Order: sequence, then structure tokens, then C-alpha cells
Amino acid sequence: MSNEAETQALTLALNRALHDSAQALGPGSVLGHFIIERVLGQGGMGVVYQAEQIEPVRRKVAIKLSRQRRLSAQERAWFELERQALAQMNHPAIAQILEADALEDASPYFVMEYVDGETLLKHVDARQSSLRERIELMIQVGRGVEHAHQKGVLHCDLKPSNILVRDLDGRAAPKIIDFGTARLAGQASNDGQIYGTAAYMAPEQAEVGQVIDTRTDLFSLGLIGLEMLSGRSARPDAHTGDPTNLSEIRSLLGKTIDVDLTSAGPAKGLSGWRRRELEAILARAIRQDPAERYDSVAEFVQDLQRWLDRQPVSALPASRAYRARLFLTRNALAVGLGGLTLIGLAGGLVATSLSLNEAESQRRLAEARQADLERVVEFQQNLLSEIDMNDLAARLTGRLSDTAGQLVRRDGGSESEADAATLDARSMIERLAPVDAARDLVVEGILGQADALISERHADNPAIEASLRLSLGQTLVAWQAFDAADAQIEAARAYYRRIDDWTSRDALEAETEALKLRWWLQRFPEAYALAQATRPRAEAALGLDDDLSLYLLRAETALSSYIEGAAVAMNNGRKLVERLTRLRGPSHPDTLRAEGDQLFNRIHGSGSQRCDDGLVADFHDHLARAESLSGSDRRTLAVSSMNLGTCLALNGQYADAAHWMGRAAELGREVLGERHGITMQALNDRANYLLLVGRLDEAEDVVDSLYEHQRAIYGEASHYLFYPRSYKLYLAGATGQADAAIDGMNALITEASQNAETTIAFLNWLHHIASWIHEASGRLDEALRMAEAGLALCQSSQAAQAAPEVCGFNELEATRLQALQGQTVDPARLNELLEQSRSLYPTHYARSLAAWLVYRFGQPTGPRESLRREELDWLLEEEPARISIIQQRIVDDLRANG
Repeated sequence: MSNEAETQALTLALNRALHDSAQALGPGSVLGHFIIERVLGQGGMGVVYQAEQIEPVRRKVAIKLSRQRRLSAQERAWFELERQALAQMNHPAIAQILEADALEDASPYFVMEYVDGETLLKHVDARQSSLRERIELMIQVGRGVEHAHQKGVLHCDLKPSNILVRDLDGRAAPKIIDFGTARLAGQASNDGQIYGTAAYMAPEQAEVGQVIDTRTDLFSLGLIGLEMLSGRSARPDAHTGDPTNLSEIRSLLGKTIDVDLTSAGPAKGLSGWRRRELEAILARAIRQDPAERYDSVAEFVQDLQRWLDRQPVSALPASRAYRARLFLTRNALAVGLGGLTLIGLAGGLVATSLSLNEAESQRRLAEARQADLERVVEFQQNLLSEIDMNDLAARLTGRLSDTAGQLVRRDGGSESEADAATLDARSMIERLAPVDAARDLVVEGILGQADALISERHADNPAIEASLRLSLGQTLVAWQAFDAADAQIEAARAYYRRIDDWTSRDALEAETEALKLRWWLQRFPEAYALAQATRPRAEAALGLDDDLSLYLLRAETALSSYIEGAAVAMNNGRKLVERLTRLRGPSHPDTLRAEGDQLFNRIHGSGSQRCDDGLVADFHDHLARAESLSGSDRRTLAVSSMNLGTCLALNGQYADAAHWMGRAAELGREVLGERHGITMQALNDRANYLLLVGRLDEAEDVVDSLYEHQRAIYGEASHYLFYPRSYKLYLAGATGQADAAIDGMNALITEASQNAETTIAFLNWLHHIASWIHEASGRLDEALRMAEAGLALCQSSQAAQAAPEVCGFNELEATRLQALQGQTVDPARLNELLEQSRSLYPTHYARSLAAWLVYRFGQPTGPRESLRREELDWLLEEEPARISIIQQRIVDDLRANG
């Protein structure tokens, strides 16, 4: 029998087995705009078919159809849970749902992305994948699982056959499939039935009524990883005879699994301590007691990545000797050079070297072996940059929260009370942004003493002193201790200028750090001039593809957008992305960072006042790939999320813009700390957009957080507080405190007018907010006065001199208030403003406002009904929380006046 005939026979047999099924779906059957091709498989809740979609695009898809026409309430809930679980997830390692529907007899089905790949084990075995390739695959899968957990979904049946792998651009790309037994986090493990596969199941899945959480999927991932790396199943008994009753399953799952990578598989040849690290990671993931496993899949993935990077793994005790050995191995430094002292932070939180307590022995080495001394200094420099703020913050949080539990135990509390105290303390500390506390601890407690130590120990060796000061300056810049960083960097630059060194790596790095510092402080012309001067020297001395040369090209490219304009930046940025893609691949952190810069340039370089659909789609593709970034590289994800928010705001899509600014703020807080400039900018813009759509309760929380942190950073009188102060005043005016809000806004306008840092654009903004406050309190004459003052400010700006249309919204707002007070408006001017506004995105509030003014108070150039249908009626169908408050007022007027 031919393969096609076998497939048809199998399909018919399966469809006959589906009792009460609405219709037999053999090859060639039509389901909506899909043509069934073959059966891919069947599970507990349905049959999965391969099909071809014929419209609106042609592509292969997978369709999961319910096995029965009439589902029980429980079965329908399971089927719906899988559909909802897939629908809310968007990750490269998870098969995506495309649409869902039901047959005429109400049998539900949903359409998924078709993955043309091999199962996980078949893929790695067929290609004889290396140990690194297998671990990298596990990391990708783990990030997909973590994404599901962030959406509140547990897979509950992770196994190699539910992970398909295909080759994409020469790299293995896994996809997690079959969420048919998925559960919500916190749901009891079962209802008298066992869901999952015994060979990969966590012990708690077999306990009736046991609440399961993300550590259940973690256990399954650990078993999969063990099988991939050892070449053998961790539970061979489950493969030879699958247990059929609950007692057999519990017996199987209760056996402790031995993690041994010495006998076979790709990990067999590892050195002793490298093997022990990997065994410790896997062993922690598959502990019988969930409380002894990693707290999350993210921690498991992070440890695997640390192992690849030869960083200390959390599965082993973080002794100083262990961390030092790893560091020496990573950097291939001279093992055996004496005189290195590791300073342990209190409680062993982190190891670093700054005091250089063995300076005398180093000086003796310098006399005989200057090269060896320089290698020691390099070691000390690297230790400075090795301090991981996120790791330190996690350790600080863990140490303090554990102490809270210990205090409860000391005072006679029970274990449950101690555990609750630990969890409460951890929750409180995490809300206080421990990254900021860790940064302050290191900068003030250790690095604050470094200047004196360097001077004391190395005054007689200026080359070593300059090198150490540069390293210290680099660390301080990274942690935003800008004043302290500037002093160190300038001291290093002065030394290299004094000896007329402009081309050594140290000298070039000193210029680069000076550039970076000025970039952070938004002194763009100075930073750009440094980039232009330093990049050619670096490329000539180090080569085009050196890391430093590439960074300088990126800096020059990004800064040129501020100085030369986005068009110049886009041209340079395209070259940079192409070079990095060729050298490092499309998903490397440096490539993604440069790609993010290029997307930002495209926002401002098109000459349009809108963000086109193609650019939005490119942002989403970029962000999907950037989700794979880890550690400090996730700042790229934060910045690109913020830039997408800016992009959408140009279109007037403020609800979506607020969402992405919130995402950027979360990432910034996680990676950089709550007081970092990126986090603060994202919070500021999120507050602005929430106010624009009238979501005042949400905005108030964001504004309060923004205000408190900026006040802590800059002080009460700083101009940085002008924005959050204006937001707080608007919120006061919108919630019945009009008099106090108006008095406060008048004082703020006066204060801002007298501040040298205040721009015309910001004063215009303050008048705009003041106008809103007056209008909210019913004082239309004062609202109009403020709007007209803002219009005059805008028209006096240089931007308006070059392009008067930039003040179009100010004019529209003033005209709206004039019309509401019964003043005559110029119909011809209204038509001109409407034509100008049509260059904006259709959802932009200024376009809606212009159309409404013409519709209500003007003389349209065409039929009034056509104008309303084309420009305004869509507002009546939109959710109020997704349109601006100006558009909400237009909706109220359209409904009130027909």
C-alpha cells in the first residue's frame, strides 16, 4: 500500500473512532478556509490535523479538533484552557495559535502554527549535537516555558516529543507544542485523574489535591535535560511498561533519580569540577521536594547560561575560592601569581578586589617582571567589571529575607510563620528595587575608598594607576555614579595625553568612556565630537571588527541622530547592523542593540508624523527575538519596548503606548534599578499616556512612584520634578481639587519660566495641562486663556518658524474652546487644519479633533455625513479606555447631538 493510501486509511479509521464526531475529516476535506491533508496525531482531548490554509494567505497549519461533538463541562474547560493558553502567549519557542472557531454541530477547534521539525531527542541525536548546542537548546526551551509561566500557565506535560526542533538560518529553533493538559498556576494537581507522562512527571502531579506551580514544569525540564546530556532516560521503567494505576505511578515518581554524567553521553568527557557544576544544576531542578528546586525556570535557565559562560552557578555554594577559580579559567590569567586578595562583602555577597593589599609584592614583581604585573592589574580590572548588580541584589534580597525568617524562629515562631515572614520580607524588599540598594552598597561602601587606595598603592607607577582609574571609571559609569566616574576617567585621559598616546587600547578606551559619560548626561554635541575623533583611530589601530571599533561606530551612529538628523543615522546604522549580523548573527546582543537603535532612527527619519504599520511589525519581530536576551543585555529589550511605545504614541494609540512603556519600566527596574534614567523615562511617558486616555487611578500610582524616586535622586527643587509635579496637579484638578491645582500650576509655570533648563516646548506643555485643569473645573474662559498662551509660545519657537504646522494641535485646542464659548470660528481655516491633520495616523486625537470641529462648526468640503463616517464614527465603537480624553469628549458630543 502506498504512503498516501496508508494515510487515507489511517484517517478514516481515526474518524470512525471519534464517536459522535460532526464529520469525517479525511484528506481533501474542507474546514472553513483550510484543506485537510493528514492526521498528525491525537491526544486526550482531540485530533491534530495538518492542513493547508488557502486564504487570505497560503500556508501549512495544524488544526486541533475536539474528539467529541458534545463535550462535558470539564472537557470543554480543558479544550478552552488550551486555546486560551496558546492565544495569550507570544514567544519564539511556543507554537502560536492563529484562530479558533467551531463546526456547525458546535465541535470546537483551533488553528495553530504548523511546525515542520523533529522531536527534541531525535534532532540532537541525528545531528550528534555538541554539549554546548544541547544546553543552548535547553535554554531556549526554558525561556519559552518561563514565558508561559509569566502568563500564569503551566504546561504539565513537558517531554521531548512535545518539543519540536527545526533548523532556522542554520540554528536550532525549538517549539513547545501540546498545551492540552495545561493548568493555571496555583490549581490543584488533579481531579482524581493523572495528566502528563510518567517518564517526565513531577512527584506532586500524582498527589490528589496537591497545588502545583512552576516548579512542576521545572522538574520535567530537568529530566529532559538529563536525558539530553547523559544519553539515557532517567526513568527507563516508565518507557518499558507505562504504569497504569495511581499506586504504580506514585511508586515510580517517588524514586530518587541519580544525576550522573560520567558514564555516557556528550557530557562524559567533562573535567571533574565542570561536570559537578552541571550535575548540581540538573540535580537541583529535579529534587523530589519542590521547595528544594530552583524557585523558577528562569533561575534554572540562568544557571545553564552561567555554566556556558564559565560564571559561578547558584546550584553550588558561592565560595570565594570557587568564584576565583572560574574567573581565572575564563580569562586564562597567570595562575600562581601571588599577592591577590579577594574582598568579600559582608555575608559573602560578592567577591571583588580593590584594596590591593599586596602592593609591596606587586612592586617587587614590577621591577623584575613588569609584564606579569600588568596581567595582575588586568585581573583586578576585570574583577571590577565582574560585579553583577542583579546577582548581588538577588543575594542581598535572599540574605535579608532569610534573616527575617530566622528571627521568627529565634523568637519561638513555627516553621510556617518563619516561612511566611521570609516571603513577606522578600516581597517588600523586591518592591524597594534591590538593584538600587546593591548599587549604593558597592559604590559607597567599597568603590568610594578606591580612589585613595589607588593613589596610595600605585603613585610610583603612573601607567598602572591610569589603567586602574580607567577601570574604576568604567564601573562607575555603568552604575551611574557620574561625578565620581568623571574624575577617574579624566585622570586616565590626562595621563595618556601626557605621554602622547592616542592609539593604544587603554588610551582609546579612556576616550570611549569619556564619550559614554557625556552620552549618559545628554551632552550630545561633546559625545558626538569624541565619537567622530576616536572611531577612525580605533579602526586603524584595532581593525574594523574589533569590539571597541564596533561600539564607537554604534555610538557615532546613535549620536548622529541628535546632531545630523535621523537620515544620516539610518545610513550608518544600516552598515552597523549588516556588519554585526555578518560577524555575530542576527540574535547576538550587540546585533539586537544596533537593530533597536536603527528602529528608533526610523521613527524619526521618515519625515512622517506617524509610525507606519511596517515599522510597528518590525518592532514586534525585533522584540520577539530580544526576549531571548539575558542579564544586563535585557536593557536592549527595555529600550526597544520604550521606543515602540513612542512609535505608537505618534499614532495616537496611547493605550498601547502606555502598555509598552509599562513593559519598559518593568524591565528597566529588573535590570537597571528603579532610579535608572531608562526606568524613569519609561515611567514618565507611561504616566503621560495614561493621563491622555483618562485612566487616572493607574496614572496616580505611576506618578507617585516617579515623583518619589526623582525627588530622592535630584532633590525637591530640581527641574527634573517639573513633569511629575504637573501630572500631580492635573490629577488633583481632575478629582475635585481645582482651586489648589490651579494655584499650584500657576506657581509651577512661574518657577519653570525662571529656570534656565526649561524649554519652550515644556512651557507649552504646562499651559496645556493648566488649560485642562481649568476646563475640568468649568472655567472655560481661563482654559481658553491658557490654550492661547500655549499657542503663542509654540509659534515663537524655532521649530514653528521653520514649519508652522507643528503648532496645529495648539490651534485646534484654542479653536475648540472658542467654539464651545460661542465664538465665531473661520470655516476655511478649519478645513485647512483638517487637511493638515490627515497626514497623521487615522487614530490620532488631533485628526479626530480637526474633523469634529469641521463637522460641528465648519463647512465641510464634501458631504457632512461622509466626513463623519470616514473620520469620527469609529470612535463610537472604540473602548473608552483606548481613546484620548479629547476623543471621549467628541464621543459624548456625537451621542448627545446626533
